[in-house]
Amino acid sequence: MAHAFETLEGKATLVIFGESRVDPEIEPQTLSDGLAKVHNLGVIWCTPEQKEAIQARLGLRDGELLDSAQTNEETPQAKVPADYELIGNSGCLAL
Repeated sequence: MAHAFETLEGKATLVIFGESRVDPEIEPQTLSDGLAKVHNLGVIWCTPEQKEAIQARLGLRDGELLDSAQTNEETPQAKVPADYELIGNSGCLAL
């Protein structure tokens, strides 16, 4: 995933429904430079430094940002709200 952020042209928007882990090797500045918005409806595991960069770009904030150094026993399980319908790989969506 680290290379995906480094090769982005322009800005991207992330929409997280389930769980996502940000590679600890990704610099917070790389996230700042590559992300326009993050819509978090699930759980994002990241370092505290990465968390700051992500929080600054949050649009929808229904999910959680958790420290990737914690173990699963220390944190609740990620749950996708039942009222969300998921679209897998929507690509380009025009309404």
